Amino acid sequence: MRKNKKVIRLTEADLYKIVNKIIAEKKDWIQKALKDSKAGKLKSYCNGDITCKCIREALDDKKMQKGAQMYLNMNPKKCKTLQ
Repeated sequence: MRKNKKVIRLTEADLYKIVNKIIAEKKDWIQKALKDSKAGKLKSYCNGDITCKCIREALDDKKMQKGAQMYLNMNPKKCKTLQ
């Protein structure tokens, strides 16, 4: 058991600010991921044919990683080996 526990007092307003900031950050990530996951962008990356091999390559590419993961999440029956 830790003896040096620090108590932080927050007002209700402070708590609302913290929660709203976290929600805003989450929304920003989701919007960016959706932008990255547009079918046209992934389809263009895969030269018109979205295959499991291409999804695997997209997952390794930092610029396409979120979009490829979103594609897998939205299409659970495809590329089951990558899920």
